Amino acid sequence: MNNENKPVITPIGRQTWIVGTDFKVEIPISNADTAWAEGKLHMRALHSWNKDKGILTLTGHPNEEISDHVVTVYVVKDGNQVEHTIYYDVVLPNS
Repeated sequence: MNNENKPVITPIGRQTWIVGTDFKVEIPISNADTAWAEGKLHMRALHSWNKDKGILTLTGHPNEEISDHVVTVYVVKDGNQVEHTIYYDVVLPNS
């Protein structure tokens, strides 16, 4: 794969979100045509891709406690795909 056509995802660490509280995570991405996220998010969650800024934003409002779940970020440039897994926990307030 030609590195000029390879998208780059800046890795982010494990996330902890709180039940009943909005969250927002911005994932820096460069050299990409498109980006999106998929996973078993047990919450109202959305992703939005801003190609001009190179930012994939995940937002949500978890409504139940869960642990050790993942969301996978997919990024594509000229047919070349790169993936990054984000691990997350959702905890009760004051946990």
